[in-house]
Amino acid sequence: MHAIPFAARPSDGDGIDARAGAAGAALRVCLYGSAADADALAVSGMQLPAAARFALFGGCRGSAAWPEAERVPDADAPDALDVAMAAAERFPGENLLVLRADLRLPALAVERLLRALDAPDVLGALPLDAGRRRPLPAGAPASTDAAALDALCFACSDRRLLDDPHFPDAPPACSAWHGARLLRLGARRLRDRDAIDAAGLRVALLDHLYVDVPDAAAPGEVVHADGRVLGAHGGIARFTVGQGRGLGAASWDGAEKLYVAGVDPARRRVVVAPRGALETTQAEAGEVNWLIEPPAAPFRCAVKLRAREVPRTATVAWDAAAGLARVRLDAPGIVAPGQACVMYDGDRVLGGGFLRAAGSVDSARAAA
Repeated sequence: MHAIPFAARPSDGDGIDARAGAAGAALRVCLYGSAADADALAVSGMQLPAAARFALFGGCRGSAAWPEAERVPDADAPDALDVAMAAAERFPGENLLVLRADLRLPALAVERLLRALDAPDVLGALPLDAGRRRPLPAGAPASTDAAALDALCFACSDRRLLDDPHFPDAPPACSAWHGARLLRLGARRLRDRDAIDAAGLRVALLDHLYVDVPDAAAPGEVVHADGRVLGAHGGIARFTVGQGRGLGAASWDGAEKLYVAGVDPARRRVVVAPRGALETTQAEAGEVNWLIEPPAAPFRCAVKLRAREVPRTATVAWDAAAGLARVRLDAPGIVAPGQACVMYDGDRVLGGGFLRAAGSVDSARAAA
């Protein structure tokens, strides 16, 4: 769990439910991304406003973990600004929190974003991130501890709301929007910087909030698990473990079909291997959040390891001492470390966590 910035002021409860948003407007949390990420978010224990209403966009619409959320049809929402525009039209006047479902916000992030909307000329509020809104000077190594970097930004900043020079060219993965001002501007003009300026509004960048959003759009190499470079890719964000499409010439090694076996963000490498090297019947999930009483004995259930796959039968044993859910699949499957493992009883979500165990591929050799 992220540490609370040590300079943050205390608040009652989570500091969010008591303030529905700027000027008391209703708050709508808009999630976009994959259904698996939305399922994981629902069981991760992440702090979101309990009094807010939720809406699911794009791939998130397939999530079974948000029964009360409104699923917005015909809105594939390729980026956060498309989500914000669609949400502003569907929920006019409501303040919006637009959040990519795979993000994990630092503590009090929502409170800081909503507080920025209290400024009289702020249309939207954005955090610093690891991409074009990077808080560190060019050439400086990025911190691997997002919570520490957020705490430093909070402690050492002037609490300023800066004009964002990259908007709208670099859509943010996390943002808050003032509903009444967006209604006056017109949702379809959100990408029009001149229209925003003419309305006397601005999109503010918080110098005291950092959200870890790695730049996943840079090109890199496609490497076989044995270390051979097979091709190039246009950004690691395009790939997940088990994927067989989009690899171009690296899709085949002779007559053998290859699949994504891992992603190495530090080197911007995509590692590929034959399918048989990826499959396993064993997996472990950590950071588990149960929506039922944690089972004392192994139990049968269905588990979903990928957003588009059908849940598969498995036996799960909860190791309370280690904080791990140990999963034995009835049939081999592809386990992607870092992805969600969500457990179901029919349509009911029992709990979930994040996968720790991958297949037998030696990705260290490919990374050498």
